[in-house]
Amino acid sequence: MDRLLRYLRATGSDDTDDGVLQVLASNAGVGKTTLSRHLIQRLLEGGAKVIPVYVESEHWRRLNLSSIEDLWDVIENSLRMFSPPLALNQQLFRHALRQGYICFIFDGFDELCGFGGAPFDPTAVLYDLCSVAASSEARVLLTTRSRFWEARISGVPDNVRIWSLDAFNRQQAGAYFRRVFARDREKANLAAEVYAQLRRAAQPPEHTGSVRDQFVNLPLCVRMVADYVRDGGTSVTASSIERPVLQNFLTDICQRETRRQSLQTPALRQLASLQDVALSYSGVNPSFPLADLLLLPDGVYEEDLDKMADHALLRPASVGDRQFGFRYDFIGPFFRASAIAESLRVRPFSALPETVKSVITDEADGKGNVLEQLRYFIGARDLPIVADHARQARLADPDVAPFFFHLAVSIVSDHDALLTRKERATRLFSALCGESEDTWSPTVSGWRFRGPLSRLKLKGIRFLACKFLDCSFKHCEVDDTTVLEGCVFGGYHAIEGGTGWHRLTVKDDCRFLYPADTVWESVLGRGVGDRRERATKLLDMVLSKFWRQGRINASIALTNWNTGRLGQSGQAALVLDVILAADFAARIKITGVGDGGVAVQKDAMADLQNYMDNNRVVGKVEAVHTRLLTALA
Repeated sequence: MDRLLRYLRATGSDDTDDGVLQVLASNAGVGKTTLSRHLIQRLLEGGAKVIPVYVESEHWRRLNLSSIEDLWDVIENSLRMFSPPLALNQQLFRHALRQGYICFIFDGFDELCGFGGAPFDPTAVLYDLCSVAASSEARVLLTTRSRFWEARISGVPDNVRIWSLDAFNRQQAGAYFRRVFARDREKANLAAEVYAQLRRAAQPPEHTGSVRDQFVNLPLCVRMVADYVRDGGTSVTASSIERPVLQNFLTDICQRETRRQSLQTPALRQLASLQDVALSYSGVNPSFPLADLLLLPDGVYEEDLDKMADHALLRPASVGDRQFGFRYDFIGPFFRASAIAESLRVRPFSALPETVKSVITDEADGKGNVLEQLRYFIGARDLPIVADHARQARLADPDVAPFFFHLAVSIVSDHDALLTRKERATRLFSALCGESEDTWSPTVSGWRFRGPLSRLKLKGIRFLACKFLDCSFKHCEVDDTTVLEGCVFGGYHAIEGGTGWHRLTVKDDCRFLYPADTVWESVLGRGVGDRRERATKLLDMVLSKFWRQGRINASIALTNWNTGRLGQSGQAALVLDVILAADFAARIKITGVGDGGVAVQKDAMADLQNYMDNNRVVGKVEAVHTRLLTALA
């Protein structure tokens, strides 16, 4: 922590921090948000010469981000909504950040870039921030879940330093209890004993990884134990037979609430009502009216409703309007994972509740919020069940099928850690194709993939009529026996690490849509996309640069040109040359911005407006499109 503080204060003697962006990555529940808040507090208390700007992930969940393309628009929106007196526009914010007057802690990088249908591509946003850090005194810290980072970031810039937070060991947990109960030794000892009871109840993980992967070792669990003892709890009866330790611990908490408040609703029914609420609302920790606990099939009894406002697992989300959330952010995804696991084991895909299907649909790209919690519920014995749901979904709802693919990958990876990449791929695809490992014919037909395919040996496998949408291939092994036939590739793709990509066999009947075609052309060494489609997409990207919230944004600083979708396309420099040559825009000077910027020519503004309002390609816009077609030939 001291190292990060010196970085944020820019007071360290180590000049290797200059131009470096820091990333704090860990699994859910380890304490990223707690550490971020502590860093801000230390910065404020320590009289730092920089202004700390802290943006919580909670902010992003309250905003409608669907129409905002650029990260800086989101920052401005957040500052305007949550810090009204801080009148920092984009240009002033960038200037202050570059000069080292501001340090920026963004808690929840995965929440911004993985939020619902948010149009943010995490790699593009990361490169944008890294370009600011590399060319300035900016001090920027991002926090993110490790699983999200590994799955969604394609190619980490050189000026990124990644820090990891580990789970607690028993000695660290004891030190935490002694610190929290510094004035009450009896409670410190009691908390240590309750924690020991939980550790004894925990089953060893089914996979061969560290025991520290268990929930009981998360700082979140240690904090929950401290809260439980502070609230009057004295012991737990949690046993982990067929149930994760946390689920049993939550039951104990509800049983204690039953005794403390004389609740008529049994503990298991309390948990069921909270689980239903978690399924009914989106977001990591949603806000909901307390009255919703009455309306659910397994809702609390009416006489207990007012008492639930003081329940140990809830907290007020706002003042005066009876909106509540969960006391711990971990609980919402955990409840959803519990509900999904229960449903998968007892229902066919066609009979899954709509609330469960909604969560599954949101996570189909493998971004890993609920998927991360399913590891506590789904074991190796469940692979046939998950594979069966995957095959049903492939036929009934192909857009949802990738969720089960990622879940199956998680099972094979987490619970069979000693398998080779070839054995892992064989076990995975034979299960999904409904065949035994011994008789599987290595053809994967008609599947739809989204998100990451990581650390798989795909040699000898034929992918027939599959769709790959927004996929990243990380450290996969292929060769000329890996065949792609009749497949479609769309969205943003990335190929990182691995071997044999130049030898891959790609049949001519495969289709490569923009922008996936740009990545595959570099891999295959030949043109594979449609030139007219690419020109049309690039035209839309560049014109959108000059359009903000329904009106023309006449000028753009060159420092912003390589950001967002245009920056990620790899065509930003080419497009800039085209719009200048077509006399659609001209270079300009901008005060305080050394590189200046570009501005739309006055006689091109009507054509820009016509395109954005009516999608008509005329005048100067048509000249840009024509030159793009020529430049891409």
